[in-house]
Amino acid sequence: MAGLLGSTKTFVFKLVDTGENVASASTNASESEMGEINGQVNLTASNRKALNAITFKGLEKAVNITIDAIDYSVTKNLNLTENYIGQQEVANLESQMGKITNFATSIVSGMSMGSAGGPIGMAIGAGIGAITWGVGQAVNYNKELSKYYQQLNLTNAQTQWSAARRGLLDGARGTEN
Repeated sequence: MAGLLGSTKTFVFKLVDTGENVASASTNASESEMGEINGQVNLTASNRKALNAITFKGLEKAVNITIDAIDYSVTKNLNLTENYIGQQEVANLESQMGKITNFATSIVSGMSMGSAGGPIGMAIGAGIGAITWGVGQAVNYNKELSKYYQQLNLTNAQTQWSAARRGLLDGARGTEN
């Protein structure tokens, strides 16, 4: 396999975080006889931030992949067994978890925005975040209610048209054979 891809090298880097703000990152690398590259990278403050961001994104991706795999497995099992009640319960649970997550995110975002004002600012920010989430939920509820009534009106109109077409108006009068 190595012949097809060319020579393979192993990179081994040790990240050294001294806790100090180093003016520039230094990279010392040496190649050993076996094609292994050993090195050391001194982390600067900006490198630490980048490494933290990369680590967070990696963890976030791993969590999302795990959640997707579990969701796929559960959904597949419920679909194959034609468990419609179970499917509805899973959908309701996912909806509730999404609302809880959105609420928590709104609170934390409000707190972080208010953090400049100290503990009082954080409390006010959390309150504003909660109010914003509540208003968003009310708007979404009204949208869903509006969709429901539009569908209901459409169904009623279709039923009335169908009844009029068949001559079933006024309690089915006019349908004598």
